[in-house]
Amino acid sequence: MKQAAFLLSIVCLLVFVGCGQGEKTEKTTVNEPEKATEMVKEKAEEAAEKAEGVAEKAEEAAEKAAEKTE
Repeated sequence: MKQAAFLLSIVCLLVFVGCGQGEKTEKTTVNEPEKATEMVKEKAEEAAEKAEGVAEKAEEAAEKAAEKTE
């Protein structure tokens, strides 16, 4: 019985010590808002490009549909 309690305590110790060993995140710096703004601008540009592509495909589909109806 003492061996089981000893092994259980060792396992618990290893689990609790290992819990804090994951990937550590960087602390927020002064430049963080600037980085966030840049990221938002990049994502907005990507979204605009995708929207343009979708609009072009929609126009092409509309033209093909118009040609078929003629």
